[in-house]
Amino acid sequence: MGAPKLTSAEKAAVVLLTLGEELASEIVGQMRPLEVTRIAAAMSRLGRVDAKVASEVASEFQDSLLNPTQGINGDHDTAQRLLRLAGHKQEAERLGSDADALSSELSHLLASKEPEALAALLQNEVPQTVTLIVAHCAPALASKTVQLLPPALKVDILQRLARLGSVDAESLELIVTTLKQDQGSGVVRQSQNLGGVDKLVQLINSLGQSEGERLLLSLEQRDPELAEKVRRRLFTFADLVRIGDRGMQALLAQVPAAALRLALKSADEVVTAHIYKNLSERAAKLLKDDVAAMPKTRLQDVQASQQQIAEMAQALVASGKIEIMSKDETYV
Repeated sequence: MGAPKLTSAEKAAVVLLTLGEELASEIVGQMRPLEVTRIAAAMSRLGRVDAKVASEVASEFQDSLLNPTQGINGDHDTAQRLLRLAGHKQEAERLGSDADALSSELSHLLASKEPEALAALLQNEVPQTVTLIVAHCAPALASKTVQLLPPALKVDILQRLARLGSVDAESLELIVTTLKQDQGSGVVRQSQNLGGVDKLVQLINSLGQSEGERLLLSLEQRDPELAEKVRRRLFTFADLVRIGDRGMQALLAQVPAAALRLALKSADEVVTAHIYKNLSERAAKLLKDDVAAMPKTRLQDVQASQQQIAEMAQALVASGKIEIMSKDETYV
């Protein structure tokens, strides 16, 4: 971050951070509430500032007290702590509540958007903004919108969504204002946890099976570790009930007997019934007897076997040998 790119509020936040919390709190205590709010908002979104930039900013304030030799870090917690030290308790609380309010407003604005219109609006936006908007969409809207984006942007958004954490209120406010102007309405202001792997899994679950798998394959090429995290959460042992009888029989033909016995030691009744139904009567009886005769077993060993079977199912799905019906599908 270079000094010329900083706003006046951000520069003021940098100077306060270089002074240390005690001295900064005394200065903040002399400011007007509006000034305090602006600088605190800027501080909460500041992020890492290296020593060179901090020094340049200090020079702009006519040789302030410090000439930093180390970088400084501005974040939401620091901003709230300084506000409280200065006696601005209400402003400190507002710093946390503004983001929630703006986040809710953004979600409300996006709820009325059609996927085609939203995708068209996002075509020329930077990936950071697209990610933030997608994070505020309902799963169905998010998945349909992402499908309409250019392929390269899709994968970029998936990665960013999984890593999206706190977002400052001012960024949210800017998006809200832009959306409102666009529809005569849209996006954002404070610090809010929006993304993460769970959000990404939720989005992919809303996609069709083929589209979701294509996106995951693209993600694997760019970020194998993230793709593996997503796959583990997309399909679990409990999801075996989403595999039809023919697919289940194909899977069970490959599962080692020892792994299946162990997995059934603490399996859900619905999953257990689905497995036994797809075995021959004799094989099912033998398996039930074996499971009943098993001694106490470590839970982590049982879970490992269940994960192994879930991964085997995922591999068969990826190869096209079996299909998994989506969670909102019903077969009759």
